[in-house]
Amino acid sequence: MVEEVDKSVVNNDEEIKFGMQVSSEEEAYNIYNEYTLRKGFSIRKGKRQMIDGVLWQREFVCSKQGFKEFEDPS
Repeated sequence: MVEEVDKSVVNNDEEIKFGMQVSSEEEAYNIYNEYTLRKGFSIRKGKRQMIDGVLWQREFVCSKQGFKEFEDPS
């Protein structure tokens, strides 16, 4: 069973709650992305865990995570 997500998290500075459940990966990404943009950074999709063809977990990480900064070779 999927719980109803409190849409107010997108409209104000309320914190995202641990264990929140949403009905789709896209909905989770949109809620979290709106929240992080208000906090001054952006995210991208990271690893996901599939069990028997069903998505069980998806990581959203800072958009800069895992990328090296450009270094001038000279």
